[in-house]
Amino acid sequence: MPTIEVSQAAAQRLEEKLREQLQDNPNPQFLIRITNEEATSLVNARLAEAQEPPIQEPRIWFTRGRIYVSGRLVNIVPTPMDALLVATVKVVDGQARLQFDDATVGAVKVPKVVLGELEQTVNDALATAQINLTITEVQVREGELVVAGRK
Repeated sequence: MPTIEVSQAAAQRLEEKLREQLQDNPNPQFLIRITNEEATSLVNARLAEAQEPPIQEPRIWFTRGRIYVSGRLVNIVPTPMDALLVATVKVVDGQARLQFDDATVGAVKVPKVVLGELEQTVNDALATAQINLTITEVQVREGELVVAGRK
Protein backbone atom coordinates (compact mmCIF):
# COMPACT_ATOMS: atom_id res chain seq x y z
CA MET A 1 0.00 0.00 0.00
CA PRO A 2 1.40 3.41 -0.90
CA THR A 3 1.77 6.14 1.69
CA ILE A 4 -1.16 8.50 1.25
CA GLU A 5 -1.25 11.75 3.18
CA VAL A 6 -4.64 12.65 4.63
CA SER A 7 -5.36 16.37 4.88
CA GLN A 8 -8.26 18.76 5.16
CA ALA A 9 -6.72 20.74 2.28
CA ALA A 10 -6.90 17.72 -0.07
CA ALA A 11 -10.51 17.02 0.94
CA GLN A 12 -11.43 20.66 0.30
CA ARG A 13 -9.61 20.60 -3.04
CA LEU A 14 -11.75 17.68 -4.21
CA GLU A 15 -14.95 19.32 -2.96
CA GLU A 16 -13.99 22.48 -4.89
CA LYS A 17 -13.26 20.48 -8.07
CA LEU A 18 -16.65 18.78 -7.83
CA ARG A 19 -18.47 22.06 -7.20
CA GLU A 20 -16.62 23.88 -10.01
CA GLN A 21 -17.18 21.15 -12.58
CA LEU A 22 -20.68 20.00 -11.66
CA GLN A 23 -22.36 23.18 -10.37
CA ASP A 24 -20.49 26.39 -11.25
CA ASN A 25 -19.29 25.44 -14.73
CA PRO A 26 -21.79 26.65 -17.38
CA ASN A 27 -20.33 24.20 -19.91
CA PRO A 28 -22.39 20.97 -20.08
CA GLN A 29 -19.16 18.91 -20.35
CA PHE A 30 -17.09 18.12 -17.27
CA LEU A 31 -13.73 16.51 -16.52
CA ILE A 32 -12.69 15.70 -12.97
CA ARG A 33 -9.28 14.40 -11.91
CA ILE A 34 -9.21 12.85 -8.44
CA THR A 35 -5.89 12.01 -6.78
CA ASN A 36 -5.22 9.29 -4.20
CA GLU A 37 -4.80 11.98 -1.53
CA GLU A 38 -8.03 13.79 -2.44
CA ALA A 39 -10.18 10.64 -2.48
CA THR A 40 -8.67 9.34 0.75
CA SER A 41 -8.93 12.70 2.51
CA LEU A 42 -12.55 13.31 1.52
CA VAL A 43 -13.64 9.82 2.63
CA ASN A 44 -11.81 10.29 5.95
CA ALA A 45 -13.48 13.69 6.44
CA ARG A 46 -16.95 12.24 5.76
CA LEU A 47 -16.34 9.28 8.09
CA ALA A 48 -15.21 11.65 10.86
CA GLU A 49 -18.76 13.09 10.79
CA ALA A 50 -20.40 9.65 11.21
CA GLN A 51 -21.69 8.37 14.56
CA GLU A 52 -20.23 4.87 14.24
CA PRO A 53 -18.18 4.68 11.06
CA PRO A 54 -17.75 1.15 9.69
CA ILE A 55 -14.10 1.72 8.77
CA GLN A 56 -11.13 3.52 10.29
CA GLU A 57 -8.14 4.96 8.47
CA PRO A 58 -9.40 4.19 4.98
CA ARG A 59 -6.94 4.60 2.13
CA ILE A 60 -7.94 4.78 -1.53
CA TRP A 61 -5.45 4.52 -4.35
CA PHE A 62 -5.58 4.22 -8.11
CA THR A 63 -3.05 2.05 -9.94
CA ARG A 64 -2.74 -0.44 -12.81
CA GLY A 65 -6.33 0.21 -13.92
CA ARG A 66 -7.77 -0.67 -10.53
CA ILE A 67 -9.12 1.06 -7.46
CA TYR A 68 -7.83 -0.18 -4.11
CA VAL A 69 -9.52 0.55 -0.78
CA SER A 70 -8.02 -0.51 2.53
CA GLY A 71 -8.84 0.21 6.13
CA ARG A 72 -9.70 -1.26 9.48
CA LEU A 73 -13.27 -2.54 9.79
CA VAL A 74 -14.92 -1.58 13.10
CA ASN A 75 -18.50 -1.53 14.41
CA ILE A 76 -19.60 -4.13 11.83
CA VAL A 77 -17.40 -7.03 12.92
CA PRO A 78 -16.89 -8.46 16.44
CA THR A 79 -13.20 -7.47 16.50
CA PRO A 80 -11.54 -4.77 14.39
CA MET A 81 -9.98 -6.31 11.27
CA ASP A 82 -7.92 -5.00 8.37
CA ALA A 83 -9.67 -5.15 5.01
CA LEU A 84 -8.69 -4.67 1.38
CA LEU A 85 -11.01 -4.28 -1.61
CA VAL A 86 -9.89 -4.27 -5.24
CA ALA A 87 -12.28 -2.90 -7.86
CA THR A 88 -12.42 -1.89 -11.50
CA VAL A 89 -14.71 0.75 -12.94
CA LYS A 90 -16.53 0.86 -16.25
CA VAL A 91 -19.18 2.99 -17.91
CA VAL A 92 -22.51 1.26 -18.51
CA ASP A 93 -25.42 3.18 -20.05
CA GLY A 94 -23.92 6.55 -19.10
CA GLN A 95 -23.21 5.55 -15.49
CA ALA A 96 -19.96 4.67 -13.74
CA ARG A 97 -20.25 1.20 -12.21
CA LEU A 98 -17.81 -0.59 -9.97
CA GLN A 99 -16.93 -4.24 -10.25
CA PHE A 100 -15.47 -5.73 -7.08
CA ASP A 101 -12.73 -8.08 -8.21
CA ASP A 102 -11.36 -9.21 -4.86
CA ALA A 103 -11.63 -8.51 -1.14
CA THR A 104 -10.10 -9.80 2.06
CA VAL A 105 -11.03 -9.22 5.69
CA GLY A 106 -8.22 -10.22 7.99
CA ALA A 107 -6.71 -13.26 6.29
CA VAL A 108 -10.05 -14.41 4.85
CA LYS A 109 -11.01 -13.94 1.23
CA VAL A 110 -14.55 -12.55 0.93
CA PRO A 111 -16.82 -15.03 -0.92
CA LYS A 112 -17.96 -13.95 -4.41
CA VAL A 113 -21.65 -14.03 -3.40
CA VAL A 114 -21.01 -11.57 -0.54
CA LEU A 115 -18.82 -9.45 -2.80
CA GLY A 116 -21.62 -9.36 -5.37
CA GLU A 117 -24.15 -8.14 -2.81
CA LEU A 118 -21.79 -5.43 -1.58
CA GLU A 119 -21.05 -4.42 -5.19
CA GLN A 120 -24.78 -4.04 -5.89
CA THR A 121 -25.32 -1.91 -2.78
CA VAL A 122 -22.42 0.39 -3.68
CA ASN A 123 -23.52 0.66 -7.31
CA ASP A 124 -27.07 1.55 -6.24
CA ALA A 125 -25.68 4.41 -4.12
CA LEU A 126 -23.37 5.43 -6.97
CA ALA A 127 -26.32 5.55 -9.38
CA THR A 128 -28.17 7.90 -7.03
CA ALA A 129 -25.11 10.19 -6.91
CA GLN A 130 -25.03 10.29 -10.72
CA ILE A 131 -28.63 11.46 -11.25
CA ASN A 132 -28.68 14.16 -13.96
CA LEU A 133 -25.16 13.18 -15.10
CA THR A 134 -24.05 11.15 -18.08
CA ILE A 135 -20.63 9.62 -17.58
CA THR A 136 -18.80 9.18 -20.89
CA GLU A 137 -15.40 7.96 -19.72
CA VAL A 138 -13.62 6.82 -16.58
CA GLN A 139 -9.90 6.12 -16.51
CA VAL A 140 -7.92 4.73 -13.61
CA ARG A 141 -4.43 6.12 -14.02
CA GLU A 142 -1.39 5.91 -11.81
CA GLY A 143 -2.35 7.93 -8.74
CA GLU A 144 -5.56 9.41 -10.15
CA LEU A 145 -9.07 8.70 -11.33
CA VAL A 146 -10.31 10.72 -14.32
CA VAL A 147 -14.06 11.06 -14.88
CA ALA A 148 -15.56 12.78 -17.93
CA GLY A 149 -19.17 13.36 -18.85
CA ARG A 150 -22.10 15.70 -19.42
CA LYS A 151 -24.51 17.43 -17.05
